[in-house]
Amino acid sequence: MNYSKIRRRLSNLFKLKRIRSKIPVKNITKCLVLFHPRSGSSWLIKLLEENKNFRVGYEIFGGYNYHFESPTDLEQEQLLNNFYNSKLDRSVLAWNDKKGSWIRSITNCQVYDAIICKISPYQINNKQAFIEFIQQQNIKVICLTRKDIVKRAISEYRSNILYKSIGIHNLTDDQESSVLGSTKLEKADFFSFLDRSLLGVKDVCSMANLLTENNVNIFQLNYEDLLKNTDSTLQELEDFLGTTIKIRQTEKIVKITDDNLENVISNYDEFEKWIDEYMDKIAT
Repeated sequence: MNYSKIRRRLSNLFKLKRIRSKIPVKNITKCLVLFHPRSGSSWLIKLLEENKNFRVGYEIFGGYNYHFESPTDLEQEQLLNNFYNSKLDRSVLAWNDKKGSWIRSITNCQVYDAIICKISPYQINNKQAFIEFIQQQNIKVICLTRKDIVKRAISEYRSNILYKSIGIHNLTDDQESSVLGSTKLEKADFFSFLDRSLLGVKDVCSMANLLTENNVNIFQLNYEDLLKNTDSTLQELEDFLGTTIKIRQTEKIVKITDDNLENVISNYDEFEKWIDEYMDKIAT
């Protein structure tokens, strides 16, 4: 066996891959999911990530604990530029939230045609500067909300318990969805999460209105349609983005809260009374 020939071939193959990895990717569709927590944004991003023609970034402003610190206007501008305007060639593989930059690979140099991340309105410091950036970069915005704010509040309630228990907010396909079991709701905590639900929806809707007023191309999407009418909803999203979404199901994010709330709330009868009282209060 001629080892020198094998080494040359391997060396030439590596050089070829390096050259291929540096080929720029043109005509990229730049996208953004504007979301509020527990609206299905992680599920949507994970699904798009399974499509080889997408490169995703999850929460590019998510490396900060906004209760204690937040990025400066300049840091947010740099993160946006790093995500949307860095050298986008075939070497781009995935986004590193901690470093705020793209992970690159010489060996995995596939062609892609869309990049997408998600940002929540409460994370944005300078909304006017943000809108101007969206306009300049011709970014297509998906405004994702959840209609049922009660179920959203319970989902966040249980997500918070999950995080305190095992350090994550979402369960994946290789984790037991039964890890949470049934939850006994505390009234004050539940209504705190319900208030956050209302605020989250209002924030996304207000930001969507600002974007519309500034002639930004937006697509209104809600959690319920995404889960119940997945194929038709993703077809509409595909038409909006102008890029293919071939894979339309993912099992890598699983629901932590059953649609039948009696299955997940141990004090369901008590919870129903709270809701009735709440609705009566709103009515008056």
